[in-house]
Amino acid sequence: MAGENDVFRGYRDEVWRALQGAMSEAGPWDGRAVRVHHPPFVVTIDVNAQLAGYASEIETRLRAAFPNPRKIRFRMVRQAWKSRLAQRFGLHDVEVGDADFDAAFWIRAQDGEAVRRLLADPALRDDLVRSPAWLVEVRDDDGWFGQEFPAGVDMLLLEAPGRVTDPGAIGTLYDAMARLLDGLAEQEAEASE
Repeated sequence: MAGENDVFRGYRDEVWRALQGAMSEAGPWDGRAVRVHHPPFVVTIDVNAQLAGYASEIETRLRAAFPNPRKIRFRMVRQAWKSRLAQRFGLHDVEVGDADFDAAFWIRAQDGEAVRRLLADPALRDDLVRSPAWLVEVRDDDGWFGQEFPAGVDMLLLEAPGRVTDPGAIGTLYDAMARLLDGLAEQEAEASE
């Protein structure tokens, strides 16, 4: 059974205050990586530039390391013409039954039922739709969080296009991340009972 420490909600406000404090230490946040440790969670926010030939793409990333023993993995991309085209070819794996949400996000998942249960929370769906996130994904941490975590720790990633510095927009991203972490931990607890 997931321990009480595995539910993010108990640390949500404390981690948010620490993140805000670290982001504003030297004046307005400039996009540098800020990492807050609160075991078993580590939350990181930064601005990243993806360079590809003569073009670059700037994105704001909010990442959290979290225990994921069941390996629930999914990828949600904000709907755009490419995802609508992929959907026409049958690549839309998961629909949650909320027309507005299903129109806003294209979802691929290994376990569609687990993702539907996770997204059954209307407040979470609302946070995701309101957030600037164009990508929400649970994936293997790929070593980003280093050797400090044992096996079974994965990464929740929310990405927004551009350099997001507005505290309200960052807060909306953080709210969605916190609800996702809680939902994932609750599913783990239910599976262990």
